Amino acid sequence: MAELRKDYFGYRVTCVVCSVEKKPWGRSAPLDSYYCDSDCPGYMQEPLPSNLWPNESEADFGFKVVR
Repeated sequence: MAELRKDYFGYRVTCVVCSVEKKPWGRSAPLDSYYCDSDCPGYMQEPLPSNLWPNESEADFGFKVVR
């Protein structure tokens, strides 16, 4: 099993359609927060969302991420 990267971090991505920060792909957000998500037509357009929250490392997350 590959070691989890401590130097691979999530990053902020702003949607070009709604101008709201995109929620990481496949992740839940607090109920009182407001993020662009899969309900927006721009969510899966470039720039694509990260799998991690900003400044969260793959090691912090605890699982290997693909992008």
